[in-house]
Amino acid sequence: MTEKHVRVYGDLNLDVIYLLPTSEIHFRDVSYLARRGFYSPGGVAGNLAVALRRIGVKASVVGKVGVDPAGLMLVRDLEANNVGVGFVSFTDQEATGVMSILVSPEGNRLIIGFRGANRLNLLDDQLLDGVLRGVDSVFAYGFSADNIDKGESLKKLLGRASKEGLTTALDMGGLTRGHAALVSALKSTLNYVFINMDELGDLMGDRSLSAAETLYSILEPEALFVKMGNEGSLAITRRGKFKRKAFKIKPVDTTGSGDAFNAGVLYSLLEGFDYDRALVLGNAMGAYKALGYGARHLPRSLKELEEFIELKAGSSGLDGL
Repeated sequence: MTEKHVRVYGDLNLDVIYLLPTSEIHFRDVSYLARRGFYSPGGVAGNLAVALRRIGVKASVVGKVGVDPAGLMLVRDLEANNVGVGFVSFTDQEATGVMSILVSPEGNRLIIGFRGANRLNLLDDQLLDGVLRGVDSVFAYGFSADNIDKGESLKKLLGRASKEGLTTALDMGGLTRGHAALVSALKSTLNYVFINMDELGDLMGDRSLSAAETLYSILEPEALFVKMGNEGSLAITRRGKFKRKAFKIKPVDTTGSGDAFNAGVLYSLLEGFDYDRALVLGNAMGAYKALGYGARHLPRSLKELEEFIELKAGSSGLDGL
């Protein structure tokens, strides 16, 4: 296997996770005590980069953190996971992003966060030259549309990467109907697009397959991957639609499962696997992550992921790889 290099553009955050004893939270003058609470490295860019690294893809991050203990911890954690941090910079203008994550007994989660330094993750022409040098793929996250440049760096990054023949991918998380002009501007610059059902509703005003097909027609990627939780995943492509069932598990925390799915799919595509196999690997990465707390509960290697798939394939109605 030839090691590919993916540059990931997006957020780095400190996650503060609370495991709640109840599924219902009401705004009133009471306190909710968690069953457990802990800190964890997070942020979509870091989550994806670490997940890619675990399964054999060289990964590096373009990000921004504050000059504070949280920022230093996040950078050191990426280094410990062999993720490149040459394009992660510090700023004293904002604190490192922090996400408070409330996890229900069923494993569902609600995130309340402050992006902080992430909003300053900007790309000028000189920096962009370095970011695009020596990589096979660029993966970006839609949250960057709300940076202080209103998504100009995001648009510039994907446009340049596409013109230079790099594989480009975008997770649509963070993009809403208010970003319609930016989304239209990304037409024909993307090879692969990722979105979950709730994000599809925020962006298109509709959580249906027809809305996903409309988005596909707007962006014209090679493939649009729809993450459907316990219903599995779907790829809308130039060669038709492909769907694979979810693995049957009992999730404890779905934080970061979408990023793990992205990693499994992107690895597969860079290796030239077909869409069915890409969806299986994506589903497996997402399921494995959901079996543990925090966004970094990930397989330690591709071999461990393959063993997980083999273990779960029969009960999930999958036909293997």
